[in-house]
Amino acid sequence: MPPLLLSVGLASLLATVHALDNGLGLTPRLAFSTWNFFGTGATESEVHDIAASLERTGLKALGFDTINIDAGSLDRDRTTGRLVASSRFPSGLRNLSDWLHGAGFHFGAYNDISGHTCGNGPAAGSLGHYEADAVTFAHEWQVDYLKVDFCGVEMPGTPPENCTGVVGRSCGTVPVESAGQYAHWSALSTALNKTGRPIYLDLCPHAIADGVGTEVPKGKLMYAPPKEWTLSQRRALANSLLVEYDNTWDAWIYKQTSGLIFNIDAMVQATTLSFSGPGHWNYADMLQMCAYGKGVTPGGGMTLNEYRVHYSVWSILASPLVIGADIRSLEKDHPDCLTLLKNAAIVAVSQDPAALP
Repeated sequence: MPPLLLSVGLASLLATVHALDNGLGLTPRLAFSTWNFFGTGATESEVHDIAASLERTGLKALGFDTINIDAGSLDRDRTTGRLVASSRFPSGLRNLSDWLHGAGFHFGAYNDISGHTCGNGPAAGSLGHYEADAVTFAHEWQVDYLKVDFCGVEMPGTPPENCTGVVGRSCGTVPVESAGQYAHWSALSTALNKTGRPIYLDLCPHAIADGVGTEVPKGKLMYAPPKEWTLSQRRALANSLLVEYDNTWDAWIYKQTSGLIFNIDAMVQATTLSFSGPGHWNYADMLQMCAYGKGVTPGGGMTLNEYRVHYSVWSILASPLVIGADIRSLEKDHPDCLTLLKNAAIVAVSQDPAALP
Protein backbone atom coordinates (compact mmCIF):
# COMPACT_ATOMS: atom_id res chain seq x y z
CA MET A 1 0.00 0.00 0.00
CA PRO A 2 1.40 3.47 -0.85
CA PRO A 3 2.54 5.41 2.24
CA LEU A 4 -0.10 8.12 1.74
CA LEU A 5 -2.96 5.61 1.64
CA LEU A 6 -1.56 3.76 4.65
CA SER A 7 -1.42 7.03 6.61
CA VAL A 8 -4.99 7.89 5.61
CA GLY A 9 -6.13 4.41 6.63
CA LEU A 10 -4.53 4.63 10.05
CA ALA A 11 -5.90 8.13 10.57
CA SER A 12 -9.36 6.82 9.73
CA LEU A 13 -8.94 4.00 12.23
CA LEU A 14 -7.95 6.44 14.95
CA ALA A 15 -10.91 8.67 14.17
CA THR A 16 -13.55 5.91 14.30
CA VAL A 17 -12.61 3.91 17.39
CA HIS A 18 -15.33 2.69 19.70
CA ALA A 19 -15.21 2.20 23.46
CA LEU A 20 -14.00 -1.14 24.74
CA ASP A 21 -17.17 -1.27 26.88
CA ASN A 22 -16.66 -4.79 28.24
CA GLY A 23 -18.28 -3.88 31.54
CA LEU A 24 -15.09 -4.54 33.50
CA GLY A 25 -12.79 -2.37 35.58
CA LEU A 26 -15.47 -0.02 36.91
CA THR A 27 -13.07 0.51 39.82
CA PRO A 28 -9.29 -0.06 39.71
CA ARG A 29 -8.45 -3.76 39.67
CA LEU A 30 -7.28 -5.56 42.82
CA ALA A 31 -5.06 -8.51 41.94
CA PHE A 32 -1.94 -10.58 42.55
CA SER A 33 0.83 -10.98 39.94
CA THR A 34 3.58 -13.58 39.93
CA TRP A 35 6.18 -11.25 38.39
CA ASN A 36 7.73 -9.32 41.29
CA PHE A 37 8.61 -12.37 43.34
CA PHE A 38 8.80 -15.29 40.90
CA GLY A 39 9.83 -13.55 37.67
CA THR A 40 9.50 -16.06 34.82
CA GLY A 41 9.76 -19.02 37.20
CA ALA A 42 6.28 -19.37 38.73
CA THR A 43 4.94 -22.94 38.84
CA GLU A 44 1.49 -24.47 38.98
CA SER A 45 1.91 -25.56 42.60
CA GLU A 46 3.07 -22.07 43.60
CA VAL A 47 -0.05 -20.55 42.05
CA HIS A 48 -2.13 -22.98 44.13
CA ASP A 49 -0.20 -21.87 47.23
CA ILE A 50 -0.72 -18.18 46.44
CA ALA A 51 -4.46 -18.74 46.03
CA ALA A 52 -4.59 -20.51 49.39
CA SER A 53 -2.66 -17.66 51.02
CA LEU A 54 -4.94 -14.99 49.55
CA GLU A 55 -7.89 -16.90 50.98
CA ARG A 56 -6.32 -17.61 54.38
CA THR A 57 -5.06 -14.06 55.00
CA GLY A 58 -8.37 -12.41 54.13
CA LEU A 59 -6.96 -10.56 51.11
CA LYS A 60 -9.33 -12.39 48.75
CA ALA A 61 -12.30 -11.31 50.87
CA LEU A 62 -11.03 -7.72 50.62
CA GLY A 63 -11.19 -7.93 46.82
CA PHE A 64 -7.82 -9.36 45.74
CA ASP A 65 -9.44 -12.20 43.85
CA THR A 66 -7.49 -12.15 40.56
CA ILE A 67 -4.25 -14.11 40.09
CA ASN A 68 -2.22 -13.12 37.04
CA ILE A 69 0.51 -15.46 35.79
CA ASP A 70 3.08 -13.19 34.21
CA ALA A 71 5.91 -13.73 31.70
CA GLY A 72 7.48 -17.13 31.13
CA SER A 73 4.26 -19.09 31.36
CA LEU A 74 3.56 -19.61 27.65
CA ASP A 75 5.23 -21.07 24.59
CA ARG A 76 4.05 -21.66 21.04
CA ASP A 77 3.77 -25.06 19.39
CA ARG A 78 6.10 -24.96 16.41
CA THR A 79 3.89 -27.31 14.41
CA THR A 80 0.40 -25.97 15.04
CA GLY A 81 1.33 -22.37 15.88
CA ARG A 82 -1.00 -22.50 18.90
CA LEU A 83 -0.16 -21.16 22.33
CA VAL A 84 0.72 -23.81 24.91
CA ALA A 85 1.56 -23.68 28.60
CA SER A 86 5.17 -23.97 29.70
CA SER A 87 6.29 -27.21 31.32
CA ARG A 88 5.95 -25.63 34.77
CA PHE A 89 2.18 -25.98 34.39
CA PRO A 90 1.89 -29.74 33.80
CA SER A 91 -1.90 -29.86 34.19
CA GLY A 92 -2.35 -27.21 31.52
CA LEU A 93 -3.76 -23.72 31.82
CA ARG A 94 -7.39 -24.76 31.32
CA ASN A 95 -7.18 -27.10 34.31
CA LEU A 96 -5.55 -24.35 36.37
CA SER A 97 -8.19 -21.88 35.20
CA ASP A 98 -10.99 -24.26 36.18
CA TRP A 99 -9.40 -24.83 39.60
CA LEU A 100 -9.07 -21.09 40.25
CA HIS A 101 -12.64 -20.43 39.14
CA GLY A 102 -13.86 -23.22 41.39
CA ALA A 103 -12.03 -21.57 44.29
CA GLY A 104 -13.68 -18.22 43.58
CA PHE A 105 -10.76 -16.52 41.80
CA HIS A 106 -10.35 -14.84 38.43
CA PHE A 107 -7.62 -16.24 36.18
CA GLY A 108 -5.07 -13.93 34.59
CA ALA A 109 -2.63 -14.64 31.76
CA TYR A 110 0.15 -12.77 29.94
CA ASN A 111 1.40 -12.17 26.42
CA ASP A 112 3.02 -9.51 24.24
CA ILE A 113 1.78 -7.39 21.35
CA SER A 114 4.97 -8.16 19.41
CA GLY A 115 6.59 -11.50 18.59
CA HIS A 116 8.67 -11.29 21.77
CA THR A 117 7.90 -11.35 25.46
CA CYS A 118 9.79 -9.89 28.41
CA GLY A 119 12.03 -11.85 30.76
CA ASN A 120 14.16 -14.88 30.02
CA GLY A 121 11.50 -17.56 29.99
CA PRO A 122 9.66 -19.10 27.02
CA ALA A 123 8.62 -16.45 24.52
CA ALA A 124 5.43 -16.58 22.50
CA GLY A 125 4.31 -13.07 21.59
CA SER A 126 1.02 -12.69 19.74
CA LEU A 127 2.20 -10.77 16.66
CA GLY A 128 0.64 -12.49 13.63
CA HIS A 129 -1.66 -14.53 15.89
CA TYR A 130 -4.00 -11.94 17.42
CA GLU A 131 -7.27 -13.63 16.46
CA ALA A 132 -6.13 -17.20 17.11
CA ASP A 133 -4.60 -16.26 20.48
CA ALA A 134 -7.74 -14.36 21.46
CA VAL A 135 -9.77 -17.53 20.97
CA THR A 136 -7.23 -19.51 23.03
CA PHE A 137 -7.34 -17.02 25.90
CA ALA A 138 -11.11 -16.56 25.86
CA HIS A 139 -12.47 -20.01 25.10
CA GLU A 140 -9.76 -22.62 25.55
CA TRP A 141 -8.34 -21.20 28.80
CA GLN A 142 -11.30 -19.12 30.06
CA VAL A 143 -9.06 -16.16 30.93
CA ASP A 144 -10.60 -13.28 32.90
CA TYR A 145 -7.63 -10.86 32.94
CA LEU A 146 -4.96 -10.44 30.28
CA LYS A 147 -1.75 -8.45 30.61
CA VAL A 148 -0.20 -7.64 27.24
CA ASP A 149 3.38 -6.36 27.25
CA PHE A 150 5.41 -4.59 24.54
CA CYS A 151 8.97 -5.91 24.47
CA GLY A 152 9.57 -6.15 20.73
CA VAL A 153 9.77 -2.43 19.97
CA GLU A 154 10.54 -1.12 16.49
CA MET A 155 12.04 2.35 16.85
CA PRO A 156 11.55 5.02 14.14
CA GLY A 157 13.94 4.53 11.27
CA THR A 158 14.59 0.92 12.20
CA PRO A 159 13.51 -1.76 9.72
CA PRO A 160 11.12 -4.49 10.93
CA GLU A 161 12.82 -7.53 12.42
CA ASN A 162 13.61 -10.18 9.82
CA CYS A 163 11.79 -13.33 10.91
CA THR A 164 12.54 -15.43 7.84
CA GLY A 165 13.09 -19.01 8.93
CA VAL A 166 12.04 -18.36 12.52
CA VAL A 167 9.29 -20.79 13.47
CA GLY A 168 6.94 -20.42 16.36
CA ARG A 169 8.36 -17.79 18.69
CA SER A 170 10.65 -14.91 19.61
CA CYS A 171 10.56 -12.81 16.50
CA GLY A 172 8.72 -9.78 15.16
CA THR A 173 8.59 -6.14 16.22
CA VAL A 174 5.80 -3.57 16.41
CA PRO A 175 6.39 0.11 15.55
CA VAL A 176 6.43 2.44 18.54
CA GLU A 177 5.22 5.33 16.36
CA SER A 178 1.83 6.43 17.66
CA ALA A 179 -0.54 5.47 14.84
CA GLY A 180 1.22 2.24 13.91
CA GLN A 181 1.38 1.12 17.52
CA TYR A 182 -2.29 1.98 18.05
CA ALA A 183 -3.31 -0.09 15.04
CA HIS A 184 -1.71 -3.19 16.57
CA TRP A 185 -3.28 -2.64 20.01
CA SER A 186 -6.64 -2.03 18.36
CA ALA A 187 -6.39 -5.24 16.33
CA LEU A 188 -5.64 -7.25 19.46
CA SER A 189 -8.38 -5.58 21.52
CA THR A 190 -10.92 -6.08 18.74
CA ALA A 191 -9.98 -9.75 18.41
CA LEU A 192 -10.54 -10.29 22.13
CA ASN A 193 -13.89 -8.48 22.06
CA LYS A 194 -15.04 -10.61 19.13
CA THR A 195 -14.73 -13.74 21.25
CA GLY A 196 -17.70 -12.59 23.34
CA ARG A 197 -15.94 -13.28 26.64
CA PRO A 198 -15.38 -10.21 28.85
CA ILE A 199 -11.66 -10.05 29.61
CA TYR A 200 -10.08 -7.29 31.69
CA LEU A 201 -7.39 -5.96 29.35
CA ASP A 202 -4.19 -4.52 30.85
CA LEU A 203 -1.90 -3.08 28.15
CA CYS A 204 1.67 -1.79 28.30
CA PRO A 205 2.09 0.80 25.52
CA HIS A 206 5.30 2.68 24.85
CA ALA A 207 5.91 6.35 24.14
CA ILE A 208 9.05 8.15 23.04
CA ALA A 209 9.89 10.89 25.53
CA ASP A 210 9.75 14.39 24.08
CA GLY A 211 11.95 15.84 26.81
CA VAL A 212 9.15 17.98 28.21
CA GLY A 213 8.31 17.50 31.88
CA THR A 214 9.42 13.91 32.36
CA GLU A 215 12.59 12.48 33.85
CA VAL A 216 13.20 10.45 30.68
CA PRO A 217 15.60 12.07 28.19
CA LYS A 218 14.21 13.09 24.82
CA GLY A 219 14.12 10.21 22.37
CA LYS A 220 14.15 7.45 25.00
CA LEU A 221 11.39 4.90 25.57
CA MET A 222 9.03 4.93 28.50
CA TYR A 223 5.92 2.95 29.31
CA ALA A 224 3.04 5.35 28.64
CA PRO A 225 0.29 5.93 26.10
CA PRO A 226 1.58 8.25 23.36
CA LYS A 227 0.40 11.81 23.95
CA GLU A 228 -1.39 11.78 20.60
CA TRP A 229 -3.92 9.24 21.86
CA THR A 230 -7.15 10.92 22.94
CA LEU A 231 -9.34 9.81 25.82
CA SER A 232 -11.78 8.07 23.50
CA GLN A 233 -8.95 6.24 21.75
CA ARG A 234 -7.51 5.06 25.06
CA ARG A 235 -10.91 3.94 26.31
CA ALA A 236 -11.34 1.90 23.14
CA LEU A 237 -8.24 -0.18 23.84
CA ALA A 238 -8.09 -1.38 27.41
CA ASN A 239 -9.25 -1.32 31.01
CA SER A 240 -5.81 -0.15 32.18
CA LEU A 241 -2.74 1.32 30.51
CA LEU A 242 0.69 1.13 32.13
CA VAL A 243 2.41 4.45 32.93
CA GLU A 244 5.99 4.44 34.24
CA TYR A 245 9.51 5.45 33.31
CA ASP A 246 10.87 2.09 34.42
CA ASN A 247 9.54 -0.99 36.21
CA THR A 248 8.83 -0.46 39.91
CA TRP A 249 11.72 -0.93 42.32
CA ASP A 250 11.46 -2.06 45.93
CA ALA A 251 12.88 1.28 47.05
CA TRP A 252 11.52 4.78 47.52
CA ILE A 253 14.55 6.18 45.70
CA TYR A 254 17.68 4.34 44.52
CA LYS A 255 20.89 6.10 43.45
CA GLN A 256 18.86 9.15 42.44
CA THR A 257 17.78 7.44 39.22
CA SER A 258 15.21 4.78 40.17
CA GLY A 259 12.57 4.07 42.76
CA LEU A 260 8.89 4.64 43.41
CA ILE A 261 9.24 8.42 43.47
CA PHE A 262 9.94 8.22 39.74
CA ASN A 263 6.82 6.10 39.18
CA ILE A 264 4.77 8.76 40.91
CA ASP A 265 6.37 11.44 38.73
CA ALA A 266 5.47 9.42 35.63
CA MET A 267 1.80 9.29 36.66
CA VAL A 268 1.83 13.07 36.99
CA GLN A 269 3.99 13.98 33.98
CA ALA A 270 3.69 11.17 31.41
CA THR A 271 -0.09 10.80 31.24
CA THR A 272 -3.28 12.73 31.86
CA LEU A 273 -4.65 11.85 35.27
CA SER A 274 -8.16 12.97 34.33
CA PHE A 275 -8.17 10.25 31.65
CA SER A 276 -8.66 7.69 34.43
CA GLY A 277 -12.23 6.65 35.08
CA PRO A 278 -14.57 3.66 35.26
CA GLY A 279 -13.42 1.06 32.77
CA HIS A 280 -10.12 2.75 31.83
CA TRP A 281 -7.31 3.44 34.31
CA ASN A 282 -3.79 4.81 34.38
CA TYR A 283 -1.75 2.02 35.96
CA ALA A 284 1.38 2.87 37.99
CA ASP A 285 2.53 -0.79 37.81
CA MET A 286 2.67 -3.57 40.38
CA LEU A 287 2.93 -2.82 44.08
CA GLN A 288 6.20 -3.48 45.88
CA MET A 289 4.24 -3.73 49.12
CA CYS A 290 5.78 -5.95 51.82
CA ALA A 291 8.48 -7.42 49.56
CA TYR A 292 11.32 -6.35 51.90
CA GLY A 293 13.94 -6.95 49.22
CA LYS A 294 12.86 -10.49 48.34
CA GLY A 295 12.07 -11.56 44.80
CA VAL A 296 13.36 -10.63 41.36
CA THR A 297 12.74 -6.87 41.41
CA PRO A 298 15.67 -4.73 42.57
CA GLY A 299 15.82 -2.12 45.30
CA GLY A 300 16.57 -3.84 48.60
CA GLY A 301 13.29 -3.16 50.41
CA MET A 302 11.59 -0.31 52.26
CA THR A 303 10.42 0.53 55.76
CA LEU A 304 6.85 -0.08 56.90
CA ASN A 305 6.16 3.66 56.73
CA GLU A 306 7.47 3.82 53.16
CA TYR A 307 5.23 0.90 52.22
CA ARG A 308 2.31 2.74 53.85
CA VAL A 309 2.94 5.82 51.70
CA HIS A 310 3.39 3.63 48.62
CA TYR A 311 0.03 1.91 49.15
CA SER A 312 -1.74 5.17 49.92
CA VAL A 313 -0.38 7.06 46.89
CA TRP A 314 -1.26 4.24 44.47
CA SER A 315 -4.79 4.32 45.89
CA ILE A 316 -5.08 8.11 45.65
CA LEU A 317 -3.88 7.97 42.04
CA ALA A 318 -6.66 5.45 41.24
CA SER A 319 -4.10 2.96 40.00
CA PRO A 320 -4.95 -0.73 39.99
CA LEU A 321 -3.49 -2.39 43.09
CA VAL A 322 -1.57 -5.51 42.13
CA ILE A 323 0.29 -7.30 44.92
CA GLY A 324 3.58 -8.98 44.01
CA ALA A 325 5.16 -10.02 47.34
CA ASP A 326 5.44 -13.61 48.52
CA ILE A 327 2.27 -13.54 50.58
CA ARG A 328 2.78 -17.17 51.65
CA SER A 329 5.21 -15.99 54.33
CA LEU A 330 3.76 -12.60 55.30
CA GLU A 331 1.78 -13.85 58.30
CA LYS A 332 4.95 -15.22 59.88
CA ASP A 333 7.64 -12.81 58.66
CA HIS A 334 5.85 -9.43 58.37
CA PRO A 335 2.45 -9.50 60.08
CA ASP A 336 2.46 -5.72 60.46
CA CYS A 337 2.79 -5.28 56.70
CA LEU A 338 0.06 -7.85 56.07
CA THR A 339 -2.17 -5.78 58.37
CA LEU A 340 -1.29 -2.74 56.24
CA LEU A 341 -2.24 -4.59 53.04
CA LYS A 342 -5.58 -5.41 54.63
CA ASN A 343 -6.24 -1.77 55.58
CA ALA A 344 -9.81 -1.46 54.34
CA ALA A 345 -9.75 2.36 54.47
CA ILE A 346 -6.84 2.58 52.01
CA VAL A 347 -8.44 0.05 49.68
CA ALA A 348 -11.72 1.96 49.89
CA VAL A 349 -9.99 5.08 48.52
CA SER A 350 -8.87 3.01 45.53
CA GLN A 351 -12.33 1.55 45.05
CA ASP A 352 -14.26 4.83 45.40
CA PRO A 353 -17.09 4.68 42.83
CA ALA A 354 -16.47 8.36 42.06
CA ALA A 355 -13.13 7.15 40.66
CA LEU A 356 -11.35 10.50 40.78
CA PRO A 357 -7.53 10.38 41.06
